[in-house]
Amino acid sequence: PVHQAGRAKARPLCQTLGLNIPSSGVIVSPEVKWTVVATVLAAVIAGVFAVVSKRMPEAKPEPTARSSTASIVSPQSGQSVGRKFTVTGTTAQLSDDRYLWLGVQIGQLVWPKEPRLRNEDKSWSQTVHEGGTPPSGAFTLVLFQVSADGDAYLTNWFTTGQRTGDWPGIEPKNLKGYAQLHVVSDLKLE
Repeated sequence: PVHQAGRAKARPLCQTLGLNIPSSGVIVSPEVKWTVVATVLAAVIAGVFAVVSKRMPEAKPEPTARSSTASIVSPQSGQSVGRKFTVTGTTAQLSDDRYLWLGVQIGQLVWPKEPRLRNEDKSWSQTVHEGGTPPSGAFTLVLFQVSADGDAYLTNWFTTGQRTGDWPGIEPKNLKGYAQLHVVSDLKLE
């Protein structure tokens, strides 16, 4: 118990803190009051955190390209190719949740080429039709992988292009899980 002089000192401090103490109540020391305030504040913060964490989806990291190996064997950088040419390459260690594509890159834009390559093939061959005209007459061939969302984006891009006849280049940053695996640069159209 706090004696009468302690009660007189405790009341102004509690009033300063906004705590209302009845005149006939038990007076506790300021340390105890701070402990109560801190405990209540901690409970409120914990409750808010619990509500917020239930609403936020769990972050799932994108698989990385480091575990995948793929390369283009032919053509090689600097070669001349026709509007229709064959690309050959190899793959190893591709995850089932990654999708492998070829594309023509001019500047910062990529034009993917159908069909998508099969992950389970260790070696592959695909015919590429290049209908565009690169400004300098040269272009880059890229072998890249994307996540399932990136693959869905490309599938939709092809469906829209076939319907409208419009084939805009794609910025790789718009493809979820995009990772370049191999680049063949400075290919020239014959």
